[in-house]
Amino acid sequence: AGVTFTQFRALLALHELGSASCSRLASALEVNASSITRVADTLEREGYLVRGKQPGNRAVVTLALTTAGCEVVDDVLARRRTALTEVLDRLSVRCRSALAGGARRFTATAQPDSETGGSWPL
Repeated sequence: AGVTFTQFRALLALHELGSASCSRLASALEVNASSITRVADTLEREGYLVRGKQPGNRAVVTLALTTAGCEVVDDVLARRRTALTEVLDRLSVRCRSALAGGARRFTATAQPDSETGGSWPL
C-alpha cells in the first residue's frame, strides 16, 4: 500500500472513527497531537486524507479519509485476512480450536479496565 505502519494506524483509526479532529485521532492512537500533524501532512500530500473544519468551530481541524485512503485500508485488511486464512487452513481443527480459545482469553484479558478507565493499547 506504500504507507508506513504509523501512517496505516492513522488511516485505520480514521476508517473506524470517520471524520475526526486531530486531537481525537491523537487520543485514539495515544500519541501527541504534533505527531498526528506530521502524519496527516504526509497522508494529505499522498491523497489519502483531507483536512476540514468542524462546523460551528472553524478553529478545530478535522481529518477524513479520501476514497484512496479507504482503498488502502480495505486492501491491507483484505491481504491480512487472506494471509491469516492461509495459515489457519494449514492447522488441524484441534489446533484452530485451541488457538481460538486462547485468542478469546487473550482478548478478554486485554480489554480496558473499566474501573481505571484504561484504554485499548493494541
